[in-house]
Amino acid sequence: MYRVAVCEDDPRTAEQNKIAVCRVLNGRGRVQGRDYDVEVFHAVAPLMERLTANSNAYQLLLLDIQLDGDNGVELARFLRETSGQCLHHLHHRPPRLRAGQFPDLSAGIPAQAGG
Repeated sequence: MYRVAVCEDDPRTAEQNKIAVCRVLNGRGRVQGRDYDVEVFHAVAPLMERLTANSNAYQLLLLDIQLDGDNGVELARFLRETSGQCLHHLHHRPPRLRAGQFPDLSAGIPAQAGG
């Protein structure tokens, strides 16, 4: 199962990000709960706890750049340095995109039997 974490301190924006991810993946024939799951965090600490317990807990992290008291860019840098895995991050706030404008995130999701 492909797992996505959204870390955003604004609840409305967090929900919008989750909906956008779901629209993209559903549009590629993926089913939430079977092929992928999206978990929302409103602060860095709970996400860090999850990643400390399992560094492979998520295949995609969507991090807010300016979190309440924290910084998503610094979090990405820390995770890249400590996990040894390749993490990419944007240093700017990208423009609002419609679901059809996102890259094909489903390419990294293995096909399920019968689907």
